[in-house]
Amino acid sequence: MKGYVFVSDANSKLQMPKEARKTDLYLMHPYILLQIKILNKAQFHFEVAITDTNGRKKRLIWYGATPYAYTKSNLTKQPMYTRIPSNMVLEGVWLNLQFDIPSFVEKCCDDSVFASIDSITINGPCLVRRIFTCKAQVPDSFAFVIEREFGE
Repeated sequence: MKGYVFVSDANSKLQMPKEARKTDLYLMHPYILLQIKILNKAQFHFEVAITDTNGRKKRLIWYGATPYAYTKSNLTKQPMYTRIPSNMVLEGVWLNLQFDIPSFVEKCCDDSVFASIDSITINGPCLVRRIFTCKAQVPDSFAFVIEREFGE
């Protein structure tokens, strides 16, 4: 079986669309799924730019350079972005890393309702096999699944 993998080092960036400030993706599906192998979670950075139903643009930024787990007290909320610690992500194994974007928007962005995904950016050392969006959550068959309500 033949497949392709994007190899990223600490100085590389994978960004969709190429010029995120000039054009948007307008992805309407609420789930983003990454088939990814994170090589160093301290340098891993994942960003999603969204538009809410009022036309306001916001960014959700997951970063791993912190010893803290994700709780409401560890979020950095600003009017235009929210930084979310992602130290719970496993390192050195292939993952189907799935993000429920409307849930994050609801918890992280006050008075905002998800409308579309405008851009996706991945920084840091990792291997990316596939990135796609889904209408519904994909069931996970991995033995170690983190199923926890965000922010508790």
